[in-house]
Amino acid sequence: MSREFAEKLEKLRGLLVKKRKLGALITRQPNFSWLACGGEARVALNTDKASGYWLVTKNKAYLLANTIEMPRLKSEALAQLRFEPVEFPWFEPTGLEKTIKKIVDPKRVLSDSRDIVAQPQPEVFAVLRYSLSREEVERFQHLGKALEAAMSAAANTVRVEETEHDIAAQMSAAALAVGVQPVVLLVAVDERIRRFRHPLPTGRKLKRHAMLIMCGRHQGLIASMTRTVYFGDLPAGLARKHKAVCTVDVAMQQSTRVGAQVRNILQVGVQEYGRMRYPNEWQSHHQGGPCGYLPREYAVNPKHAGVVQPYQPFTWNPTISGAKSEDTILATPEGIELITKSQNWPMVEIVWEGRKYTRYGILER
Repeated sequence: MSREFAEKLEKLRGLLVKKRKLGALITRQPNFSWLACGGEARVALNTDKASGYWLVTKNKAYLLANTIEMPRLKSEALAQLRFEPVEFPWFEPTGLEKTIKKIVDPKRVLSDSRDIVAQPQPEVFAVLRYSLSREEVERFQHLGKALEAAMSAAANTVRVEETEHDIAAQMSAAALAVGVQPVVLLVAVDERIRRFRHPLPTGRKLKRHAMLIMCGRHQGLIASMTRTVYFGDLPAGLARKHKAVCTVDVAMQQSTRVGAQVRNILQVGVQEYGRMRYPNEWQSHHQGGPCGYLPREYAVNPKHAGVVQPYQPFTWNPTISGAKSEDTILATPEGIELITKSQNWPMVEIVWEGRKYTRYGILER
């Protein structure tokens, strides 16, 4: 049994003791992949429901799956883990419930969904995901490099007169080619960048300005980033907005210290918007928050009581109409680590609290 798997089972069993339950049932993809040490149990991309289930008791870890999914999960997704497989017929509507009843009383089960229990507690499972293990950090670093490679490839190959759909297709193809599954894929060109914070791709054709946004998943973990391309001479007004939003991003990233309250980090960003003379722009879009097994575990608001955990990933995404800065970082005891680090990209120098930093600028082509 891997060290990572053993440590996560121990956390779950500690939770069972605390909640006075006999079993922990995991049915959602973020939690499944967390316990599976990166193994994924998914088929459809439009649901967070896993195609297999974990049932953890005091002494055993069971994998519950139907006859369709069990062979693949055992031989591929979970081949390195030790557990007891329990299979049920795919055509049995109550197969999962009957299987669980053979192992433990469903009334004494703690779960992340209503599939079996009447009062699920997904929040207690989410907390277990916040701090990444050493192995998860390595997988996350790999994801960051792969996602950045895909985004850079797409940004350097888009052409004038291509549609947003064309650009999205290039982004998706580049990501899939390096083993990254796009879970959020947004593209805006020209005036749509100024109008919409969440621009779903359309048939609009690129004239000069393109913004590429992606959240990509690999082995359950998700990182996010945004890159902007401009064809021709960069307008001074756009350059000014981009530098301002990068300054907000620097302020929030550098304030993401272990033990810091997330609402205080948001407040630092709000203050920086004001200092950059865009005092109300933060109200037009959420500013991001912790990520990991979801694109955002939650969007930080001014009243959120969350605290930055050791080795917890974050993606802040400040925006000013027409400009955005977004990368994924990891909060470590030594400071932040940039996960989606670009190698060959124009940089913008930012001065914040008397120190110099760099953020990613706009690629001029």
